[in-house]
Amino acid sequence: MKIFISIASYQDPLLKATINSAYNNAENPENLIFGICDQSNEPLDTKSFIFSDQIKCEHIDPKISEGPCWARKRVQRFYNNEDYYFQIDSHMQFEEKWDEYLIRYITKIQSESLDDSTLPIITCYPRAVSYTHLTLPT
Repeated sequence: MKIFISIASYQDPLLKATINSAYNNAENPENLIFGICDQSNEPLDTKSFIFSDQIKCEHIDPKISEGPCWARKRVQRFYNNEDYYFQIDSHMQFEEKWDEYLIRYITKIQSESLDDSTLPIITCYPRAVSYTHLTLPT
């Protein structure tokens, strides 16, 4: 089951750490596809990831950015009918096996649905995280 991970990033030094955290903590990292709109002065070096073939990225000069919704719309162009669409912030850290949990949770919602809702939307504010221990990529 493929998961498309949508990331709109604006000058975020944690973007690379977020991508690595999602990939390294997934039970099935081969099923992840990253769609990224990187609005920064220095473009993300996608070739530095061992899974670079799973990353679709557009670099935008932040001076011409039109905001987060505009960037998220640009990311949608990379979506290729993956099984799940997961929109996240560019400064997230993931728990182990997060992908397995997400799919299991969606399946549970679908099985308990009282109507014809077969495409649930899960939304929340993520938990607070302390970044004092995190080493930023260079």
